[in-house]
Amino acid sequence: MSKDGDGQYTTVGEAVKNAHSGSQIYIRPGVYNEKIVVDKSIELVGDGAIGEITMKGDDSQSIFVSNAKVKIRGLHLIGGVLVTKGNLEISDCNVSSSWEAIKLNDGAIANVQHTNLHNASVGISLSGASNVVITNCDIFSCSQQGVAVQPDGGHALVQKCHVHDNGREGVWVDKHGQATINGCDIVSSRDRPCVGVREGDLTIRSCSIHNSQFQGVGVEHSHLMMDHSEVFDNGWEGVAVSQASVATISASKIRSNHFSGVRIATSTVAIEDCDIVGNVESGVDVRLGRLNIGHSRVNNNGSQGVSVLERTEAAVTDSEIRSNGKGPYWVDPTGRLTAPGYKK
Repeated sequence: MSKDGDGQYTTVGEAVKNAHSGSQIYIRPGVYNEKIVVDKSIELVGDGAIGEITMKGDDSQSIFVSNAKVKIRGLHLIGGVLVTKGNLEISDCNVSSSWEAIKLNDGAIANVQHTNLHNASVGISLSGASNVVITNCDIFSCSQQGVAVQPDGGHALVQKCHVHDNGREGVWVDKHGQATINGCDIVSSRDRPCVGVREGDLTIRSCSIHNSQFQGVGVEHSHLMMDHSEVFDNGWEGVAVSQASVATISASKIRSNHFSGVRIATSTVAIEDCDIVGNVESGVDVRLGRLNIGHSRVNNNGSQGVSVLERTEAAVTDSEIRSNGKGPYWVDPTGRLTAPGYKK
């Protein structure tokens, strides 16, 4: 199809309406001011450079996919993509919107690759037990989250992505949602953690999480597993675990955060083979919780290496705790610490 009339159709909507299930529609350069509904399995392919092929819908969306399997490749979309009970594969696209760039609900499934999602309220939003795999994408300048798993939203796998300069969390997981973040660079949220989870499950592997004005990772009433990652230069704690959460942090470096490296409240945390260094306050600060540190280095922090407060039970084994500004440990009268060389 072509805007200039040298194709079979002049509008995308007309081509979709007349296409059979399984068809490929090639879209030639031009600006197509239309919003389309796709309820059959088709493929929309840009026949030219992305910047030369623009679909401009209304404020909320350009494409509505309903109960169909749709592939989209090589388009510039102004107005997002809404998928309900459908299957979306989108690659090599550029998507912006006044609302969500991509919104999945009612069990939708999506695979998003090599796509820029930006200048939207949310880059990708999941609700209604939907699932998405996001690979090699740039997600930025959204007024809220880069990726948001809403309550009961399903699972997001975010891998090899750059998620940066969003107004709230780079990745946010809400009640009963799940996310796995692998090999990502997540940078610079203003008033929320770079990565946050509340009443959900979060796995972080081989990521860099940094330069939030708030926390690097914030965990509330949730389960966290983090390994082989680096959390640094955040305005508050590197990792904050609170409100009956359970966390395992291994083989990671938590450094140069502007408050404590790890702060724990009313939660259970295991730290194994980590470097927690150069944070402005304590390396690890725990109250009303349980803490185990093993085979780790907690060094050169501005206050104590490990602070144990308010009926906390903590144990440190086979670890190096040195050169901290106010000594290796602080244990208040209600806390309990087991560590080599420590005597209450």
